[in-house]
Amino acid sequence: MTAMGIYGAEIAKEGFGGYVAEVLVLHFESFLGVLEAASNFTLNQIIGNPTKKFDTPLVIIDPIDSNRNLGTAISAESVGKFVLAARSFLKKPSLLFFKPKPLKPNIKNLDSTIIIKFNYKARSPDIIWGQVKRATTAISGQLELAGFDVLRKSSVTDEKSEAAMIFLLRLPKIEKFMIKNGPPVLRKKESESYIAKNYKNKLLWVDESGKILSLQDRSFHDAKLFLRHLLKKNLSVSGVPSGLVSDIKRGFRISDGKQAASKSIKKALTELTTTDGLIFSSP
Repeated sequence: MTAMGIYGAEIAKEGFGGYVAEVLVLHFESFLGVLEAASNFTLNQIIGNPTKKFDTPLVIIDPIDSNRNLGTAISAESVGKFVLAARSFLKKPSLLFFKPKPLKPNIKNLDSTIIIKFNYKARSPDIIWGQVKRATTAISGQLELAGFDVLRKSSVTDEKSEAAMIFLLRLPKIEKFMIKNGPPVLRKKESESYIAKNYKNKLLWVDESGKILSLQDRSFHDAKLFLRHLLKKNLSVSGVPSGLVSDIKRGFRISDGKQAASKSIKKALTELTTTDGLIFSSP
């Protein structure tokens, strides 16, 4: 679990804590027993005997308290990595699963990676991790709304003063134009309103289904410029947690993956841009 980066129940990891590992071994009786079971986990897998329903990717009932689900803190991503690692290890056991070779970022993917780095005032690790993760999710949503496809995202903090939000995009620069969908022509009031608002666009037409469409300029086609505008001009409506607003207002830096400097950001970039050969082993 440590090698996969999924050991620890804290917010930073959202993985398997020490007690959970002990409960799994207790339930499945051995290390190999755990791996055999994990390799066949199904959606909402239940381990133990619950007295009520839980809605988490993996339900692990505390043997001491049947009302407690130990899987609450485990993310779907961590469950997925654990299952794939179990399958790969059983297929081809190796000490690399316990001490893997260090990976390097995929250079080809770094060009499509954007980093937002900022400093924050001291606070507890759990609080800052929670805030940065929520901010990353919010900014990812804003990027999607603006037309940028976010393939992966990651949150980073050194737990001292530096934090970062990292996004791997399909394209950091997209088409300058976009198609704006309008109402059906037969909805008179709505269609007339749409035409009045969009008649100056580059092109207006009726499609095969009878709807009005228009071709218009995007507000932003460069993700870096969009993010800079969002954080400088629209931070209050960006979805960033209020606890981070003052930190970001004091200053932030937007760069691509090739400009990463800190150790924690480089590590996150490696995980974000590189295929893990251990869990994605060849057939």
